[in-house]
Amino acid sequence: MSEEGERTKVEDMACDFGVLSNPTRLKLLVRIHEKGPCTLKDLVDEVQRDESTVKRHLKELIDHGFIARTNHKKPKYCITDKGILAITFLKVKTEPANINSSMEREKTEVRVRARGSILNLTYIVRRAGFKRIILYSLSIGCIALGLLGLIATNVEILFRVFWLILWLVAAYIFKILAS
Repeated sequence: MSEEGERTKVEDMACDFGVLSNPTRLKLLVRIHEKGPCTLKDLVDEVQRDESTVKRHLKELIDHGFIARTNHKKPKYCITDKGILAITFLKVKTEPANINSSMEREKTEVRVRARGSILNLTYIVRRAGFKRIILYSLSIGCIALGLLGLIATNVEILFRVFWLILWLVAAYIFKILAS
């Protein structure tokens, strides 16, 4: 590697650390890391700053690759791999006693690519809750069983329709329990 290329990388790292040296930006990054994808309103409430100030800080974090913005009606800001690395580095640097536990946590995270932005599956599970995920899975399974009953060839059509209705009712009950 050339000396000029190495100098550019060092300058990029220094610029990244400069972005993270601002307490408001760091607070925004930590909030997104801990709570998962957040709307602008969530972040404005969290840091108690003007919306324009928060937008400016979020733009800096996006420009340096620490967070990404989803393209929905209500855009959400989510952490990227680079943001997770920065948070992990800062945690290890500030809490040397917790190195092993934070490394274990980072090891078990699974990343998912969704609509052009990187979301963290642990955030989705944490937000939805394990119970809700199980109940929605059971609901989907009931629908699948009902549809499979429709293709049974040696059963009268009336019983096939009854089978479908029975499993759709069970799926609806699981959906209600999950809500």
